[in-house]
Formats: sequence, structure tokens, C-alpha cells
Amino acid sequence: MRDIEYIIVMILILLISIPINVLGRYNIYSKLSLVLIIGVLSLFSGLQYGVGTDFWDYKHMFDMALQGLAPEDIEKIFYMLNVFIRTFTDKSEFFFVITSIIINACIIITIYNKSSNFILSVFLYISMGFYITSFNILRQFISIAIMFFIINIGERPTVLKVLIAILIGMGFHNTSIIAIFLIVPFLFKYIEIFKDIDIRKLIIIFGIISLSCFIIEPVITNTLLMGKYENYGDTNFFSYGTSIIYIIEYISILFFYYIYHKNIKKNKEFYLFAICIGLVFIILGYRGVLYNRMAISFNLYNTLLLPEVLNNIKFSKERRILIYIIYLMFFLKFILLLRTTPSYTTNVNIFY
Repeated sequence: MRDIEYIIVMILILLISIPINVLGRYNIYSKLSLVLIIGVLSLFSGLQYGVGTDFWDYKHMFDMALQGLAPEDIEKIFYMLNVFIRTFTDKSEFFFVITSIIINACIIITIYNKSSNFILSVFLYISMGFYITSFNILRQFISIAIMFFIINIGERPTVLKVLIAILIGMGFHNTSIIAIFLIVPFLFKYIEIFKDIDIRKLIIIFGIISLSCFIIEPVITNTLLMGKYENYGDTNFFSYGTSIIYIIEYISILFFYYIYHKNIKKNKEFYLFAICIGLVFIILGYRGVLYNRMAISFNLYNTLLLPEVLNNIKFSKERRILIYIIYLMFFLKFILLLRTTPSYTTNVNIFY
């Protein structure tokens, strides 16, 4: 496993991010850093040859795009993107670079606009596995990135933004419909007992819901396979589950939010709701890895909330120690992820 390339890219990205944390967002140097970060991440992922579980399928689809041979299970907007790019070039590396730019631009720009600690958020985007997971689930990650961007436009998320995001996201991957659960926080405002619910109680409630769903997982899975995802029934998505490490990691983060609940401001509670919803899918993911992929739409909000909570800790010494611990823990997790997942082997090739 040649994981040194990923570590070099991570260090390079963190160095390029320094002007944004030091000088703030509203200057030419920070904006240049933003462009460089998106560029480096996109080129490194887009120029990799044969990396990811579906690379060859997507390459073949791009090569055949102008022949009108769209696979039946491929979403329309994603296929149209193939056709559009194929009209100008027959080099599939351009397709992978462009899709990488879409993914990284949507996520990094959102972090740039919303994070209280840009460097830490970008570090989490890479170290928590989101960045390298995009190599494996290209269509789904395009939809996740676009939804993440649309929902976070402006001051705060709204029901309309969530619905628009889902509608566009489903043009790239049908699992985007799962983001409909992000409407739950808005519905809570109309239910008396949930209007001003304590954050700690919210975490406990979702913990109970997650365990309940885990118990009835066969029923949930059978229901899921009766709909748009019936074609997944013959795949390995339900023959194995995700690693227990992901569950421990997720619960540990929620426990951290439980302890520091007073540092979560009212206008950031939507992020916590999203992460709590993700817990349900992470727990289900122990039985079927498809659920773990669905959880990414919600788990991604940790890149915004975790820095926010740390930033709001009053005592500087305590804050610094916790930040160092976060960096160390997720760096070690990143190394473990690279060493245990052979599909992430680096193979950069500009000319296929």
C-alpha cells in the first residue's frame, strides 16, 4: 500500500489552508488558497487510474456516451454530464477530473463559508474518509456534495433548500432521497414536546431509535429492496457490514457533543440533527454496507459542527488539548483506513 501519497496531499492541503485561518476569508490570498485546495484535491483524485470499485464501469460508460447506450439504472443528469463532456473530448481522465472538481468544490466552498476553523474542517474532510470514499462511490458522492452545498447556501438551511437539493441530487444517484430525513428538524418545531428539547435528550432519543432500527433491520432492508434499490439485493451490499470502528468513532463524536452540548448554538442545531440521523444509518451499516454509504450525507456535517463546538470552548488550554487530540485520533484513523482498504491504492496517470 502506497499511502505516503495521501499523507503528502493532506499535509500540502493543510499548509495551503493556513492563510484562510490566519488572514480570514475576505482577502485575495485566502481565495487563492481556496482555489489551490480544490485544484490539488481534484487533480489528485481525478487523475488516478483504476482506483475505486466502479472506475472501469464509469470509464466504459463515458467511452460509450455518444452511442446512446445509457445503462437502465443510471440517473439522467449523471448520464447527460457524461454526454456533455464526451462531446468535447474522448479522454476519460477529463471526465474524472471534472467530477472531482464538482465534488471538492461543493464541499470545500461550503466549509470555507461555514466553518469556524477551516483547517480543522478540511482535515476532517480528508481524515474521516470522505475524500477517499469519493473515489469509490462517484455518483453518490456527487449528489452528496451538491446537496451539502445547496442546503448550506445563505444564513441557514430551510425545507425548500433541502427539497431542491434532493431533487437535483437524485439526478446523480437515487439514494439522495434519504436526505428527506433532514426535514425532521423543521417538523420538530411544530411538535410541542420537541420545540425546545435539550440537546442531550435529543442524542439519547436518536440512540434509542438507532438501536430499535438495528433490531428490526431485516424488515427495513426487505422494505428497501422492494423499491428503487431492489437491484442491490443481488449485490454484496447486504452480505457484509461496515467495520465496528466506524460505529465507535460515530458514537464517540456524539458523546463529545453530549458533554459539550452548551457549546452548540441554536443556529447550529441543524448540524447536530443531521449527525443524529446519521447514527441510525451507521448502526444499520453494521448489517449492510449500503446503509453506511447513506450515512455519509449526514456524517459530513461533523466537518462543520466539530470545529464549531471546539471553537466555543471558553478555556484556551482545554480547547488546545482537545484540538490536538482530535488531530491525533483522526490522523491515526486515516492511516488505518488507508492500510485496510486496498481499493484506495494510488495510481496517478495523466494519460490513460
